Amino acid sequence: MPVLIEPVAPPSPRSDFSPGAGRVDIGLINNMPDSGFEATERRFAELLEDAAGDVPVILYLYALPSIDRFERARERVHNIYRPLEALFSASFDAMILTGTEPSEADLRDEPYWLSLTEAIDWAERNTISTIFSCLAVHAAVLHRSGIRRHRLPRKCAGLFEETVKADHPLMKGISRASIPHSRWNSLSEDDLVDAGYSVLMKSADAGVGAFVKQSQSLSVFFQNHVEYDADTLLREYRRDIRRYLRGESPAYPEAPLNYFDEATSRLAALSRDRILSTVDRGAVAPDCAFLGVAPPLHNPWRSSGIQIYRNWLRHILAVKQQRSDLANAKARHTEMLHQVVLSAS
Repeated sequence: MPVLIEPVAPPSPRSDFSPGAGRVDIGLINNMPDSGFEATERRFAELLEDAAGDVPVILYLYALPSIDRFERARERVHNIYRPLEALFSASFDAMILTGTEPSEADLRDEPYWLSLTEAIDWAERNTISTIFSCLAVHAAVLHRSGIRRHRLPRKCAGLFEETVKADHPLMKGISRASIPHSRWNSLSEDDLVDAGYSVLMKSADAGVGAFVKQSQSLSVFFQNHVEYDADTLLREYRRDIRRYLRGESPAYPEAPLNYFDEATSRLAALSRDRILSTVDRGAVAPDCAFLGVAPPLHNPWRSSGIQIYRNWLRHILAVKQQRSDLANAKARHTEMLHQVVLSAS
């Protein structure tokens, strides 16, 4: 069943998306910069659609007001995204909070820090479960537990073999998977465990991929990117090359690990050597061979991502059913007491 993205204006009634215990309402706070804004929205919608099966899912879109955007993204936010303040009077089963590119060494100095932490706190009090992705992971554990991320000596980018480290319903049907990572910062497993988080997936080379903590809501944290398209790491690598060529980055980016085939890896290395041997970076930008190549790419992590999100939706439905059963039982008990009182009188 397709995921319905709820427009800002109320839609006409849809019988196949009727409310009830069998439907999942999800708020997506899309914090990505303009370069990945629409793609991120699409990726999560498609992943939810593939995972949902016959479960109706409605997605409500939100954006933080303090993230600057150019005209195209501003128009999209205006047309189909809700303002963040509308979130606090809404009612959802679950939330997804995405990351964004940081501009400050300390996340608490980011212009969006206050609004992001308000959303984090609201999700804890008002959802069955919330997924945090990428930088939102680091923001959430810093805000809730005081755990600081640490800067890596090199960017963690590529495909990394991860194994399941905990017997958790979200990991049902998964034992290991090769999943993309793309980040300059990471979290210490020891710090997470000491603060009561449970590690779900871990790679020997990339560290913790996913972890959870159950309190009022089930918080699910992904340092990896099961939602990525097959070509997302390629696009990010090309973006980082262009930044180097424009002088915006001091170091030439390293190619993502375990991602390209042998021929593509050779071409990437040749392009790197040519660029690094050229005095004028800008002079090689138009004819950099690697910027125009279309390498064969695969998406071996897609099935794992679908399974994880399917497990997540099933968890949400199970909790909804439990709450519905409990409410019905309380109503029956109240009615029974009422009848007893009537009989006695």
